[in-house]
Amino acid sequence: MTGILQVDLFKINHLKLDLIQYLLLRKLYGQQNEIHDPIFYKIFDPPKEYYESLVVEGYLSKGLYHTYDLTDKALSLFRVEDLKFKEFYEMYPQKVPDGMDGYRPVSTNDPESKSAQRTRVIWERIVKEDPSLADKMLKGLEIELEKKRLSGSMMYLPNIDSWLNAHSWEKWLDMADSEKSDKNNKNNVRKI
Repeated sequence: MTGILQVDLFKINHLKLDLIQYLLLRKLYGQQNEIHDPIFYKIFDPPKEYYESLVVEGYLSKGLYHTYDLTDKALSLFRVEDLKFKEFYEMYPQKVPDGMDGYRPVSTNDPESKSAQRTRVIWERIVKEDPSLADKMLKGLEIELEKKRLSGSMMYLPNIDSWLNAHSWEKWLDMADSEKSDKNNKNNVRKI
């Protein structure tokens, strides 16, 4: 199975990197952070000159035994995604009412727990295909939480992994767009 990795060519150009250099950094970042994409790791193996050019540019440093380590400069290219996951994880409630005067868990408190790591794998799988989805997921969750709190229906919030796997943010963004459109249409109707 192959996936699609979307990249922002304008951003890469602005950083004065070529596509192969960026993909090499992405590969090393993925391996370092256990983002599983074995096909990409196996088929993408650029010549050593690319590694050396990234050392000169300050994105890599030479490690022991002919290895290369990402520098803070390289890590900063990808940290935004990590910060977005952390923001998402902190925004998602840990527990919701169960409808019987109790609560049920929907996520863990500890973002470093095994459960949270499984959630991160799902997040990374979604975001690596389209990094712009991170902002959409955050906005969709924000809309859903607001609507459910106002209507008293928090008990229907699924667990965090189910929410991601179901692409639930899409429904809430669509609903918000639909409501906006309905409101604009009502404003455009003249009473006679």
